[in-house]
Amino acid sequence: MLHRYIAVLGMACLSLVLVAASNCGSPSGDAKGLGELHVNDEADFEIRVPEGWQTSPSPQFFGASAIFTAPESDYSGDTPFLTNINVLVQPAGTMTLGQATDSTLRSMERRLAGFELIGQTPGEQGGMKTLTLDFYADHIGDNVLRLRQVQLIAVDDVRVFYVTGTTLADTWNKHAETLTASLQSLRAK
Repeated sequence: MLHRYIAVLGMACLSLVLVAASNCGSPSGDAKGLGELHVNDEADFEIRVPEGWQTSPSPQFFGASAIFTAPESDYSGDTPFLTNINVLVQPAGTMTLGQATDSTLRSMERRLAGFELIGQTPGEQGGMKTLTLDFYADHIGDNVLRLRQVQLIAVDDVRVFYVTGTTLADTWNKHAETLTASLQSLRAK
């Protein structure tokens, strides 16, 4: 059962990369600060959305409970990419933060081309133990896009939250502060 959830998580991360890479727009302006509080009563969490970002009207994409996208695309050459944040919530069962992290890392190493872990930062927020992963991965489509992702894994008594922010590696400095702040605003209800 655990492997099924991790496989869904890996597919969701990869699929959200594909969705973001397929969206076009004009070169992006800087999204600074956090805007509205997104409350998801179905999955019992809340998170601050970066100011000006859009919420997907139908977020149940490979199990995502919420998907947020930047208002405009960034570009790698001529290829547009929408910086995004997605939230997946899975039942924890007896899974610990360590088990969720180990399974996630194994899945990413197998499923994400060019996976390179940069760092892991343990923490606690909203009464939950957390671990933040910082990594690179490649999106392979018409063009290869080098992506930088930050993922918060948080476990409470009943759920595991996977909150992932994804942007082009070249635009990391532009979005890092906002992505990180949004991930750190996650609270279980």
